Amino acid sequence: MAAKSLKPPLTLSIIGLFLAVVGSLHLMSSATQDASRLGEMYSVLVLINILASLLLFGLVVVNIVWLIRQLRKREAGSNLTSRMIFLFSLLTLAPASIVYFYSMQFLDRNIDSWFDVQIDNAMEDALQLARTALDERMRGLLNKTEHTAAALATSPISLMSVRLSELNEAEDGEMTLFTRQGQVIAFAGAQTDNIVPDLPEIGIMVQVR
Repeated sequence: MAAKSLKPPLTLSIIGLFLAVVGSLHLMSSATQDASRLGEMYSVLVLINILASLLLFGLVVVNIVWLIRQLRKREAGSNLTSRMIFLFSLLTLAPASIVYFYSMQFLDRNIDSWFDVQIDNAMEDALQLARTALDERMRGLLNKTEHTAAALATSPISLMSVRLSELNEAEDGEMTLFTRQGQVIAFAGAQTDNIVPDLPEIGIMVQVR
């Protein structure tokens, strides 16, 4: 009785799929080196790798089931086939190492830069927001100062303190009116215990003049 030749089913398909996965991983590595190509190729390549890996896993399961059946039937050459499969299982460390290499290469070249870009964008947006808020605050204070100056311009010197107190009622702070030489004309503060105004720095006085 002639011995049946043992050939695992779909062996060529497994080899073809393995080569396809390796090729797609190589394309992924090439795409990560070019930021413009990454957006176009990465999603498609990831989908191809997932589908190919699932199909490859299914084919491996089919071959394992086939080998178990051959061992139970004690077919000729089944023991040798099992040893060869064990040997090839050890050899799978090679493609696993390839996948690990490409994965680490991808992470090393891109993930850090992505986070850097996101952080830089967030910092730039926060800085721009702070500048906008500061400019808006400065414009508001400038308008209040101009309105206060216009209101005080029509008041006599003897009523400056009263008028300044009236204008300061809506503000939780203090207002001080100076001459061009820096002398205090009138002062109004929210705190009654503070009878002496806080004088601005010399540089501010020079800038105002």
